[in-house]
Amino acid sequence: MNNNFFNQWKFENLKMYLKSELMKVFINAISFVIWKLRFFQVLTGFDSRTPRNWPNKIRKKQRSSEYGRLRKLEAQSEIRYQERLFDFGVYNSIQFRCFPSKKERFEIHLHSVTNRRTIPLLISFRPSEDDIVFNSMVRGVWDHEHRRIVPVDLFSVFTIEVYLFPIHFLVVINDVWFHQQHYSHDVKHVEMVTVLGAVVVRQVKTFTFEMLNILMLLPI
Repeated sequence: MNNNFFNQWKFENLKMYLKSELMKVFINAISFVIWKLRFFQVLTGFDSRTPRNWPNKIRKKQRSSEYGRLRKLEAQSEIRYQERLFDFGVYNSIQFRCFPSKKERFEIHLHSVTNRRTIPLLISFRPSEDDIVFNSMVRGVWDHEHRRIVPVDLFSVFTIEVYLFPIHFLVVINDVWFHQQHYSHDVKHVEMVTVLGAVVVRQVKTFTFEMLNILMLLPI
């Protein structure tokens, strides 16, 4: 009787052990498949961002792909306005008066001169999606998009201002709509402004911190 009980106990323990081992094998197999799928996703460029722990050569491949898309956009879109920004940094601002010529995409890039793969701020108007997209590119890789609904009539002239504060950009449209975009790169790389796409740039002004203070003191 005791032997039967002991044998049954051993058999039950063996079953539990085998189940646990099979579960480990199953979990490891699933993890391996997920890892391979993730690797394929990044390698083929289906993923918009590459995690920091992936091999450098894969990140370089993706940076090249992202940069290629940017250059293709520039080649297809006529540059409507471009200007070098000298001594432009924190507590400076730039103001645009724009008139969209068609209901098509147009973009404002605040970017580096020496490294076109660095764009501290992208403002992309996408009328077909009824969105404004805010983003930044660091070493050829786009960060996460921030989308807002277009707050203005894209068939009329509107004003867009970009202010540089210590830790963020502040984008203001027609003095009534605001968006705050935190820096993902040093704003010392804001060396040039480029406007691309279906838009007419009526006027561009830059302001220093001192000029902004004077304007704020003026009576309305």
